[in-house]
Amino acid sequence: MKPTDKQIATLQQYLKKTFKYKESREEVIDHIICALAHHPDNSSFEDAVNNIIRNDFGGHHNLEKVEKGIKEAVSADTYKRFRIYLIDLLRLPALLYLAGLAIAIYAFYSMVNLPPLVLKASVLVVVFVPSLIALFRFFYMGYITGDKSRSVRDVLFGSMAWEPMVVFGLITVSIPMAFNHINEIWSGHYPSLTTLCMMAALVYNIGIIKLCKSEVKLMKEAN
Repeated sequence: MKPTDKQIATLQQYLKKTFKYKESREEVIDHIICALAHHPDNSSFEDAVNNIIRNDFGGHHNLEKVEKGIKEAVSADTYKRFRIYLIDLLRLPALLYLAGLAIAIYAFYSMVNLPPLVLKASVLVVVFVPSLIALFRFFYMGYITGDKSRSVRDVLFGSMAWEPMVVFGLITVSIPMAFNHINEIWSGHYPSLTTLCMMAALVYNIGIIKLCKSEVKLMKEAN
């Protein structure tokens, strides 16, 4: 059986109401369409789809568990690739470039006496970059696919983008408690701490950029 465009559209509408994420919908639709090829042409489309959902996914009531499994698989794959990108940055020759950059940043913060607010802002700007990348990625992916419905990867990217902001907030609030003055960490007298914050943010940003580029490439190939 080969479903018509109208039948596929009806199936998509049903699965949009059933699933939260488009990855789940796309994977289940692809599976059902492939499975329909083994059903005779004179059989009922609705009955064939119901049989596939019951036999291959455990029934309509089990689709929520199916989506949970798909979400976990997508999440595991995304974080795995992100960890690989970060680990690669800590290997030669990338590690040498990072070391050179760290020395340059340390020298700059040691020689230039920036006001505390400017010093804090310089790190905050770099920490905020993943949020801008996540926003760009959301609209660009929607442009490529023509589908702006909710995605597991969009949710993951949003979470990963905000994690550096949370860490920055914790550093800003908690670490200064060890000093006599709340802003002493940003006074310019501790360039090593500022350099460490900046380098951690830069490495994280590079990993995010690499992950975003790989997903854009995969999405272009799929379309």
